[in-house]
Amino acid sequence: MTLVDIRVPQLGEGLQEALIVALLKLPGSRVDKDERVFEMETDKATVAIEAACAGLLREWLVREGDVVPIGAVIGRIEAVDTGSRETAFQGQGSVARAASTRIPPRTRAHARTLELSEDELRQIPSTSGKLMPADLDRYVAERARSRAAERPESYLERRLSAQQRALTFRFRRSAQLVIPATIMCPIAWSSVQRAIQVAHTEHPDVPIGVLELMALAVARAAGAHPNMRSVLIGDDRVREYPHLTLGIAVHRPGGDLVTAVVAGADTMALPEIARGVQVAVASAMEGRDQTDETTQIVMTYLGTNTVTHAVPTLVAPAIATVFVGAPFESGVGMTTSLCLTFDHRLINGSEAADFLGAVVREVDQLGTRLNIANTDRSCIQIPQSSANETADVALGPARDLVGSMTALVRDRVASLLEAPLTTADVRRPLRSLGMTSVMAVALSKALEGVLGRAVPATLVWNFPTIDAIARHLAANLDLHAESSAAPDLATEGEQELERLLREVEGLSESEATLLLNSAEKPDEPQGR
Repeated sequence: MTLVDIRVPQLGEGLQEALIVALLKLPGSRVDKDERVFEMETDKATVAIEAACAGLLREWLVREGDVVPIGAVIGRIEAVDTGSRETAFQGQGSVARAASTRIPPRTRAHARTLELSEDELRQIPSTSGKLMPADLDRYVAERARSRAAERPESYLERRLSAQQRALTFRFRRSAQLVIPATIMCPIAWSSVQRAIQVAHTEHPDVPIGVLELMALAVARAAGAHPNMRSVLIGDDRVREYPHLTLGIAVHRPGGDLVTAVVAGADTMALPEIARGVQVAVASAMEGRDQTDETTQIVMTYLGTNTVTHAVPTLVAPAIATVFVGAPFESGVGMTTSLCLTFDHRLINGSEAADFLGAVVREVDQLGTRLNIANTDRSCIQIPQSSANETADVALGPARDLVGSMTALVRDRVASLLEAPLTTADVRRPLRSLGMTSVMAVALSKALEGVLGRAVPATLVWNFPTIDAIARHLAANLDLHAESSAAPDLATEGEQELERLLREVEGLSESEATLLLNSAEKPDEPQGR
């Protein structure tokens, strides 16, 4: 029997390491000459590597998501031609060696679950002439005892997930290639609200919030800026694409960060891009990282986390990352921050500033189509004044309606949290009060049942405080100023809330978060 090493090939000058993207063959399966057996990613591209000899795949020494040095042995093939000691891949010239230790396949499989290397395997003593899984367990237990004796402090140690290891590899690669620069500009929160109100009026069946709106604005702005639709190949070649592939950073339960992708985003109308974003995000929440070398811009939205400012990281080959923050009170009213980190090798500061300006103009233009001819309800927007004055600047029936909505929402939130709320709490982020994603779904459903109007499941996502929710409801629901008193919720409302809590209590936090991002209608949520 001749074992042939499978090594990571050197595909370009200066490459030091590669990310193992996929292992295409299972141990024990037949491998034909020139058959693709694994995929690897470098700073050049993602490529599939072919076997240069036929045989039986004995083992993989790595897992998908591992970052390994160029030339590292990552697997072994039992070659058909026992007289040949050629390497499994052309150009490597590695010397195959026969196994000198009796290690059964089930022992190797157990070793992979214990994350033991080949070198460790050959150092583990055996009690029966061949290495058995029980020998590995004894070795691991003894090693753990020795380490515990050396380090009296207790702690948990775990390996990063494959997705996070892949992201770390890309971060490190980007740090070696990219020359980042960052600029920031404000956008009036009232402009964002008006644009969302337009979207709800024109497309009532499509859930549209801040994320979907800003994705459209970024995509349209990129359509007029060719460099924002490009990627750099090396240091001296620009690959310009006719359309934008937009990435969206998605935080999964457990901490993994993956990227959802909408291809051709600059060609889409608002309903199309909204559905595209929601479907891609739902897929990313299930663990499918969709990014590739054609993704030119990545968006990150942390508004639901009440983060107002950030300097986003740029991950090559993307040419830019756009951060959208939560609204905050500034000297001129409620404002949202747009921050752009870009690759200065291709994009200069003035061009980056023009691009951000185009994003702001797109949002403003979306809001100008709003028909406010009917002023009976005043189409309330968040006033351009300090936070302490917002409860008093509205006049007449509109103020009564906002006050009623505030009392209604505060009562529902207090019931969900099972805790009293103060007047100051209406402007605190709901997450800081203790509201979870499951509670957010229940709040939307409770308000829907009491008001008799459709309330999107993404309500808390887009309006993170009681005050913002109340003003949104007063401005957008078909309620009349004469109905200024909040409904009596002592009986029917309490029963409705209890029923809704029972309905959603079976949802996990991740399922509720997925529901908030789903492309389904708000009154027909479907967890994926």
